[in-house]
Amino acid sequence: MSLAGERADWVEIIEPKSREIMFANLVTGECVWDLPTGVAVKKAHDNQWWELFDNNTSRYYYYNAHSQKTVWHRPKNADIVPLAKLQKLKENTEIQERQEREKEMRERAMRNKSSASTPQQNGTDVRQNNSRHGTPRNIDSPQTRKKSA
Repeated sequence: MSLAGERADWVEIIEPKSREIMFANLVTGECVWDLPTGVAVKKAHDNQWWELFDNNTSRYYYYNAHSQKTVWHRPKNADIVPLAKLQKLKENTEIQERQEREKEMRERAMRNKSSASTPQQNGTDVRQNNSRHGTPRNIDSPQTRKKSA
């Protein structure tokens, strides 16, 4: 299905390394190799430029996948595909995934630390039964014994 005067959320783009055609949804940021059925798509062509964002210079730049040329100025009379939005979505997703992994690692470390400080050895409670009535009493640490002596 091609675009004929209507808005297309999907654009056909050429993957730079493999030179294969893929499809990007400009609204959701989804990129796929196979076009979903029943959607309008804007076809790739020689005068299609991707608008991307350079975080180092805080400037937009433009890339032509057909010629593999990159320029700083917005090409005139060209079909501009705003991929900077997809680029930002991808960066945000990567940051969020990294933060979730870090949080999970911190929680796991806290659980490990918590279980290491529990007075258990081989799954049994490490206490001594020193009282006359059979009530367990915690084993004192060496510092505790010195203070009470």
